[in-house]
Amino acid sequence: MVVRARRWLTGGLVAVLGVALLGGAGAAAPPALAAPPVTAPRPAAPAAGRDPAPVRVPARYLQQQVRWEPCDFDYFVRSIAPSAPETRCADLVVPMDWRHPDDHPDITVAVALSLATGRSQGLLALNPGGPGLPALDNTALFAASERPRLFREYDLLGFDPRGFGRSTPASCRGSARAAAALPVVADPRVRGRATHRWEVVSARYEARACTAELTPFLGTQQTVEDLEFTRAYLQSRRPAGDRRYERLNYVGFSYGTWLGAWYADTYPSRTGRFLLDSNMDWTASMDANQASDPASFQRRRDRMFFPWVARHARTYGLGTTAAAVRRRYEQIRAGVLASYADGRSPATATDLDREVLLLLYSDRDFPAAAETLRDYAELAEPAGDDAVTRARARARDASAPTRPGRVTRPAVEDDELTWDPALAVRCNDSVWSRDVAAVQRRTDVDARRQPFVGYWNALTMCTYWPFPALTRTVDLVGAPTVLMVQSEGDPATAYEGALRAHRATPGRSRLVSVQDEGQHGLYLSGVSPCVERIGDAFLFAGTLPAEDTVCPTTPLPGDRAVHPLVSGVAGTPGRQRVRPAAPTARADRAERGRRAVQRIRRAVAAAELG
Repeated sequence: MVVRARRWLTGGLVAVLGVALLGGAGAAAPPALAAPPVTAPRPAAPAAGRDPAPVRVPARYLQQQVRWEPCDFDYFVRSIAPSAPETRCADLVVPMDWRHPDDHPDITVAVALSLATGRSQGLLALNPGGPGLPALDNTALFAASERPRLFREYDLLGFDPRGFGRSTPASCRGSARAAAALPVVADPRVRGRATHRWEVVSARYEARACTAELTPFLGTQQTVEDLEFTRAYLQSRRPAGDRRYERLNYVGFSYGTWLGAWYADTYPSRTGRFLLDSNMDWTASMDANQASDPASFQRRRDRMFFPWVARHARTYGLGTTAAAVRRRYEQIRAGVLASYADGRSPATATDLDREVLLLLYSDRDFPAAAETLRDYAELAEPAGDDAVTRARARARDASAPTRPGRVTRPAVEDDELTWDPALAVRCNDSVWSRDVAAVQRRTDVDARRQPFVGYWNALTMCTYWPFPALTRTVDLVGAPTVLMVQSEGDPATAYEGALRAHRATPGRSRLVSVQDEGQHGLYLSGVSPCVERIGDAFLFAGTLPAEDTVCPTTPLPGDRAVHPLVSGVAGTPGRQRVRPAAPTARADRAERGRRAVQRIRRAVAAAELG
């Protein structure tokens, strides 16, 4: 979970637009559902104090015939891991609303499946985060690049969550003229009446635009039912007596931990080995998770990234102490804001904040983040023509994630803007405060205390959401113990939130903390060999650590040792050093796979901002 940031159009106009992320199968996506007149759906929320009960699947869905075809990413997967099995894709028909399946047209959910090359331990799915991120190819790509053993021991399931990717798409549709009429603010970090008004009218505009028929049914509980139906459907196709798919095994990162915890809480008897990495506080609300983001991103930047930049002052020239780097950051930010105001710079201060933020998720991106800061330093200078050229080139690069703080204006037809309704998942999952003044007072405080991105913890369309939320209280009663993995400096899912979720589920979760680390997404990243060993023992042998464990990490890029981050993780694990491996053909293939996984992780970061 990451603080909700608005994406800025040229001149500061607001719209929340879809991010062009990694695709799944190559077939054309099915047409988006037409937006009917806005009417509230049948109330979805359970009675007070009760969680939604598991749904009863109408027989017609289990009896459907599905056409499986090779996925168009299969060739790439097997170019990375030649021993990988073929991955086949299909569309499963599911109800738009699992609780009232006859009230709306059916939709499709895109799935991918590969069968184990050895003796299968069952079905394993992976979700990289989001919400709203296409993930059809992600299970296979993570296996191919980081853990080919998964192909031998598991049947691997990939899926695009409902509403996104190759599943029946949902969209928000708004008037381009109405967007152009929205007020403009130069820097939303400057809190005041103009910024408050801008937030209100923008959030209302977005809420009105996101009212298509499918949008109210994009919440996590509906996705849980899709996932459970997929498991049940595949099990129904197994030979008599084959109970291979009676339980679902799962790896979830970031929002994927929220989805995984909701599944385990809804279907504890169908829950197998669940590894939840970089945890949201899935026992709390989406609003509460968002409220913790400013402090965790400020910590990652000020106490990990800035000290790293200072240690490499000879390379980057941005300061020799963390305090000096922070002062330089503020100077650069002010200069870029001025350059944008006079029309010379294509980027502004919020672009700087967002671009740096996206590169703080992964340790490997620290050098790129420092180079980005140097580019912005040139943008802030009157003679920075080369930086202006590079910034414009980045804005034109359609293969790159959406640039922080701004997006390319989409093609406008018939005065219509369209974008992916990723934020709708969060609106549907929790009841959000409708006290506008209180939310804005909180943002004002966050902007002062955590100036990096505290101003992004702002009013969203969820305050004006016209549909009932389908919430649940997650306690994991009856589920097998889940394995939680968390770095103490994680910027997007704060350690404190993961700890609260762990303490709220005593005996039903085991926590592995990684000290002096801020990587978002630990397992299969290689930053902590200790985590890799524990994760492998759990997934492949079902072995959990006997107790909560603190793991060490490895040095940041270019560092010779791990530098401490003072925080709340108990224990003092031993330090580890990186031993570079000699290059081989296999290593070259693995590196191509790691680059693909890194693109996925960056796509997750970009999607979480939506």
